[in-house]
Amino acid sequence: MEGMKGLVRDIVTPIIINSIIIFILSKINKKQQNKTGHITGVLFFTFIMTIVFELTGISPISGFHTDIRINEISYIPVVSTLDMVKDVFNTAHVENIPGNEVMLYLGANIFGNILMFGPLGLLLPLLWKHFRKFSKTVLFGFIVSFTIESSQLFLARGTDIDDLILNTIGTMLGYLAFVILRKLFPKFTAKFTLEDDMEKSSWSILPVTCVIIPYLVIVAFGFYDRAILFAR
Repeated sequence: MEGMKGLVRDIVTPIIINSIIIFILSKINKKQQNKTGHITGVLFFTFIMTIVFELTGISPISGFHTDIRINEISYIPVVSTLDMVKDVFNTAHVENIPGNEVMLYLGANIFGNILMFGPLGLLLPLLWKHFRKFSKTVLFGFIVSFTIESSQLFLARGTDIDDLILNTIGTMLGYLAFVILRKLFPKFTAKFTLEDDMEKSSWSILPVTCVIIPYLVIVAFGFYDRAILFAR
């Protein structure tokens, strides 16, 4: 129950903070009208990024250290994934684990890293026109993934270049999904997009706040929960 309460807290808090930011921006710049779709999309993007950070375990509650352990960094592509596949099949053979369970586990680990970043690649160009340049969206996804992997240097988790590659591929596929969606439903996608003049205003900070706020909230609550845990 405590874990569920913490999860709800971690999810709701960034959405509330971004809602306050949107409210302030709407008061500063009143040109933004009838863009319920864009605001809904921004809050949904905030929710998605919170889930991504929860799944990737950036919270320091499970372990935190200030020394960077080079031996825990997997910086050669594919090697760690092949090692994982080998270990899983060896374990399955020894413990007689059914093949479908093995494939499900491998699929969740490999394709999960791709699917997790798909929404980012889709939502960025959907919500903001300046992310309709493929390279900008992919770079944004790469930076987010790199931030996660860098954070894991100080946590009880390994840092893996394969995760960075798979996350970036997920961003690319998400962008491709946006291109297809926009061609099929141009009027629908237009409902979520910020106008050109608004992108040059203070509203342009929202792509960053959708990432930074969930990240900081989860890390801050992680340190708080860790302090409470050790105080007991």
